[in-house]
Order: sequence, then C-alpha cells, then structure tokens
Amino acid sequence: MHGRRRTFSVFLSAALVGAAVLFLQAINGKATAARRWPAAERSVVRTAIQADGYRIFKESGLWGAHVVHFGRHFHLMPYFPHERSEPVPFPIVTHDVRPLYEQGIDSHSWLFIANRNGLVRKVTAVLPDSDFREKVDAMESDVSFRAYRGGYRGYAYDMPREIYPVSNFACPDEPVVVNVDAGAFVDGVRPEMLSAALQQQCPDIRMLLLVDSTDNAAVTDEMREDLGRFQALVARR
Repeated sequence: MHGRRRTFSVFLSAALVGAAVLFLQAINGKATAARRWPAAERSVVRTAIQADGYRIFKESGLWGAHVVHFGRHFHLMPYFPHERSEPVPFPIVTHDVRPLYEQGIDSHSWLFIANRNGLVRKVTAVLPDSDFREKVDAMESDVSFRAYRGGYRGYAYDMPREIYPVSNFACPDEPVVVNVDAGAFVDGVRPEMLSAALQQQCPDIRMLLLVDSTDNAAVTDEMREDLGRFQALVARR
C-alpha cells in the first residue's frame, strides 16, 4: 500500500512539474510572438536628444524590443507617477497608466519609461572602456549584478540588463534596436571601429537610432561629426 502511494506521489509530482513547464513555455511563446519591430528593416533615424527616442520607438511600433545602447549614460533614471502611489479604492478600476509615465520623459529617464510601458524588454549598455572601469566597483558591490562574459548582468527594477566595455561587448543573438549616442565617441572609440564591430557582432539590427545629444554639454561638435561619419558608414553597408 505504502509503495503504491509513494509511486502515485512521484507520478503526481512529475505530472505537476511537467504541466508547469508546459504552462511557462506557452506563456513565453505568447510573449515572444507579441514582440513587434519596425516595419522597415534596418531603418536609420537621427535625432537631437535622447528624450526623442521614446517617441521614435513608439511611432515605429516597437514592443518588447532588446535595445543595445552605446554611450556614456544609461538613461534609466527611475520615474514613478505620483498617482501610482496613491491608495486605490475598491472596487478597483483598471486604466491605461502609460500616459502617466509619459509625463516624466526626459533624456535621463526615457529608456526606463520605455521599459515600464512595454516598448523595451531588455537593455544591453556598451560603455567606453574608461567609463566601464569607473563603474566596476559599484557593480561588484551591487547584489543585483554578477560578472558575465567580460561584463555584468543584472536588473534595473525588473528589467534585465547587461553592461559591457566597448572593447568586449557581446551582441545578443536576436533582433535588436541599436542606439548610438554621439558621446560614445571618446576614449579612442572611432566610427570605423564601431561600425565594423556592429557588422561582426550584431547579425540582426532592425533599427539604428543615432542621437546628437545637443542637450548634453559634455558632447562636443567633434563627437557629433564622428556620429555623422558613423552614419555614412552604416548607410553604405
């Protein structure tokens, strides 16, 4: 009797695990199928400031995108509408919170808000080597990060993110949107090198967003000229 009960328990446990795996696979498949990319393959868009990126992503129809961002800043400053912290009366009435988040868009927060509103699923940040080295101690002491393939993997709230130096970045093996800030062209980063690295590392780029960052005093006209040369290189390819 005990043997049969034990066998039944093992069988039931295995069945429950199998059902859970199938359920998770179904959810993952549905989420993957819901991702959307720009209609035009490999479109190149150039804009003045990082804050414009949210509008461009939204108008292009992005949903659940993986963004590879080249620059010196993450643009992930948290923003939470004050309405989200107020008590919710019963019965709960659901409503679209995206306009509330969009009120906080600026060049510091736009990628964070793009994630909260579903446009962006994950961000891989690629920093100039000197900027990456400056952040190593902070990432080592942050329990949400761990070393991964020459960089670090972690989370910004519940969004997966990876951080690499430009000399050793790993492009994801999936469709990506690439965001290149003019400020990336420092510390020996040249347009020719970055263009060649993208061609070798990123096989499926759906859109290139190039940003002059005219609202950032640290970005020089020379950096913007480098961005222009980079744009000409990728246009030829």
